[in-house]
This record gives sequence, C-alpha cells and structure tokens, in this order.
Amino acid sequence: MSTVQSIPEQPEVEFWFDPICPWCWMTSRWASEVAAVRGFEITWHPLSLAILNEDNEPNEHSAHMLGGHRLGRVVEAARVAHGQEVVGKLYTAFGTRIHPGQRSDFDGILAEALAELGLPAELAAAADDEALDAPLRANTNHAMEIAGPDVGVPIISVNGVAFFGPVVTPAPTGRPRCGCGTGSLLRPACLASTNSSAVGRQGRSSSRRPSAGDSTLGQAGGAVLRAGVRRGPVRAVRAER
Repeated sequence: MSTVQSIPEQPEVEFWFDPICPWCWMTSRWASEVAAVRGFEITWHPLSLAILNEDNEPNEHSAHMLGGHRLGRVVEAARVAHGQEVVGKLYTAFGTRIHPGQRSDFDGILAEALAELGLPAELAAAADDEALDAPLRANTNHAMEIAGPDVGVPIISVNGVAFFGPVVTPAPTGRPRCGCGTGSLLRPACLASTNSSAVGRQGRSSSRRPSAGDSTLGQAGGAVLRAGVRRGPVRAVRAER
C-alpha cells in the first residue's frame, strides 16, 4: 500500500526563502514549475540567513549575507505597499540576477528589479531601513518554529505540513517525470525521496548540492556555499495555524 496520501488539486503551499541562497533558488524554480503545471499558487515569504547566522563571528562572507538581508527588507516593504503578489515576483527578479546572472552588485540588482516590475524606485531605500528587520525576524523565527530549529532554507509548507528542503538540482523543467506523478510532487513522501535520490529520466533531480564553482549560482551564491550557511536533512512537522 502506498504511503503517499492524496492532496487537494489546489494545495496551500508556502515557501520561505533568502534571495542569496543557491540551494533555495534551485528548489524555488522547481516548485514554481510544479505550480505552473498543477495550476496552483505559492505564497512566498522572505527570511534572513543573516539573522540565522547572527551569532557567528563575522567573516569574509558576511557581506553577501547582508546583501540578501537588505533585499529581504525591500521585499517586505513592497509587500506592505503593493500586496503579497509582488513577493514571488521580486524573488524571481533578484534571484535571476544573482544566480544565473552571476551578479553581486546588490544596489544595481535592486534598482533593476524594481524597474522591471514597475515598482517605485523609492522602495530601494527600504534596503537600509532597520525597522523592517522586525517582520523579517518574525518570518525567520516562524520558519524555524515550524521546520527547525537548526535548519536554513528552503522551507516549504504544504497544507500545514512544513519541511526544510528538499535540495533539487538542477531544477527540472517542463512536465516533471516523477515516479509518483505530477500531482504528487509536493507531497511529503515525494519531497523526502527527492532529497535522497535521483528521480526520473528527463530533468533529473538529485540530492547533489551545487558546488561553489557552479556556473548557475553566480558570485554571491558561490560565496554562500563557501560560507557554510545552515543546512541539513529534510524534515517535516505539522505547522501550527
């Protein structure tokens, strides 16, 4: 008997991210592809790896963490001013420039992303607004409560069940060829299995973590890899509402 339980055709999916994390970026592209195929929405939430690592000694990678934190502040400011729907769009605009774009000029990335989405250029000032640390910290703490404690990103919640992971690299495209089917790609059992072994023949998913020199990650993403940000195995817990 299968241990994979059915889920609604329109699942409630949430995804916590830091724009700077390369593993999170790859998994987010996979999740976005599944959402497009299945026809459901993902609710995106920024968190801060800088906050998660704030008790560590500053090092040469801290600037990249701060860059992601500054972008997270802007995401929060944009959400308040323009609605939840801009969060995922900003993440995509930032991540495309940081990872496949191989850029680390955060002010330039920020200005271009706001212009691309037709958002006010004045939102860029939010990057240095420390008042926005409170909602970022709340997001980060909540993510740790539902999937932690000692984890990082990505964190995904499907119908109230929260996971750290999986790492999906490279991100499959097109109609995913998973043994349990497109309809079950976001089920807990499939998430766990995706993290531990290769899946399918086309658009292979594996548990291989991207290397610091991976050309799809960019300078900032490679630096986060070398920094050794928090990460660990997939786990699942029921998220309290």
